[in-house]
Amino acid sequence: MSTQTLHIVARIRAKPDAVETMGSVLKELAAATRGEAGCISYRLFQNQTNPVEFATVEEWVDAGAEAAHMHTEHVKKAFGLVPALLAGAPDMQRYSEVI
Repeated sequence: MSTQTLHIVARIRAKPDAVETMGSVLKELAAATRGEAGCISYRLFQNQTNPVEFATVEEWVDAGAEAAHMHTEHVKKAFGLVPALLAGAPDMQRYSEVI
């Protein structure tokens, strides 16, 4: 039986005056997350035409690894900082590979 990896695309929108700070927080989070045992890939992007928009594209060995990620110290730290920087609720979508 093969296990299916979990893919997550999260869209994050910063307040216009918080773009630089949001970028720093997300870069630090990405660097720490890449070191987690269950993380296959964690990439951070910033929209070229609308720099307030960031996106993460993540791949986890399974849903349990992603759930464990949400309880790490670096996620807790980021979640403590990010609410004041957000222009709205993040949009997190979970995907399974089709082909």
